[in-house]
Amino acid sequence: METSKEKTITSPGPYIVRLLNSSLNGCEFPLLTGRTLFVVGQSDALTASGQLPDIPADSFFIPLDHGGVNFEIQVDTDTTEIILHELKEGNSESRSVQLNTPIQVGELLILIRPESEPWVPEQPEKLETSAKKNEPRFKNGIVAALAGFFILGIGTVGTLWILNSPQRQAAELDSLLGQ
Repeated sequence: METSKEKTITSPGPYIVRLLNSSLNGCEFPLLTGRTLFVVGQSDALTASGQLPDIPADSFFIPLDHGGVNFEIQVDTDTTEIILHELKEGNSESRSVQLNTPIQVGELLILIRPESEPWVPEQPEKLETSAKKNEPRFKNGIVAALAGFFILGIGTVGTLWILNSPQRQAAELDSLLGQ
């Protein structure tokens, strides 16, 4: 059985990986022949100790606010098969991946394509529309409308209270009686 240190080679591979979400949405990285490590997590956690951690040269850090799962992508030029190893706490899962098909690893979405071929144009658009469906459509609009109605209600109650105060009523009676 080979370990990741034995299998890591730093020659460029024939594949490109594209991130479809996170703050690095749209960024592309070349996959190296052998194993490439992707460390996914909050950027604050990376520098929490005050110094940058020691990350191997054949790895990438992907900032993601929540749902980050570290993973390795293994590219074997002999078999032309790409294997994704999810490195979850306590266990790891391995699966074969298809090219130009969205791959979900935790909350991160990626695409892998051969370096010599273009991206399939339909995939990212379909993915963006499905991601938009998951978010509430009028979330910020509803909050703003409720806040506006609340402020309008407070203003109306305050105005009515000032107009109907006992001092105001006494002043109006004085002016009506002519005193």
